[in-house]
Amino acid sequence: LRTCTSLAAMALTRHSLTRRLRDKRNRLAAISRAAPVGLYQLDTATGRWIFSNERHAQMTGLSCEQASGEGWLTSVHPDDRQTVLDAWRAARAQDSEFTAEYRLAVPEGQAEKWVIAQEASAGEDAGRLGTITDVTEFKRAMAGRAEAAERFETLANHITQFCWMADASGWVFWYNERWYQYTGTTLEQMQ
Repeated sequence: LRTCTSLAAMALTRHSLTRRLRDKRNRLAAISRAAPVGLYQLDTATGRWIFSNERHAQMTGLSCEQASGEGWLTSVHPDDRQTVLDAWRAARAQDSEFTAEYRLAVPEGQAEKWVIAQEASAGEDAGRLGTITDVTEFKRAMAGRAEAAERFETLANHITQFCWMADASGWVFWYNERWYQYTGTTLEQMQ
């Protein structure tokens, strides 16, 4: 009777563990599908890619098999490739985190795409895990912001009136060139 009870308990434990493992796999699959970033995992010893999600394939145009080893480098813009490869190899050699911002290789005529790639060790048996995040829109917005600031400063520096900017507390952090010409001061002196 004791043996039957032990076998039944082991069967319940095995069933419970199998169900929990299946639930974890389902959650990870859902996270992978929902993630707005490319995800991948590689075997450190062989360099073979074990996993990459659909978003990664959409961004790079590469399947998991095509990305294996150093195959992923074909998705890196040729002008950025060597710099990225050197940084990636150095991170792997030191078993440290890898982070790089680079352009993706895109067919001629298509708009430039930028990503930030990050990769880190997931432990001895798990290899390395990585992400790539599309930052193209952010880079465009920052370039647009810089262009707008430059246009404003050009305009403000060519008017005959005094012009300045202050924060909410009233601290003035910028004066136009006309102010400096008239007062004979510098920004440092005005602080």
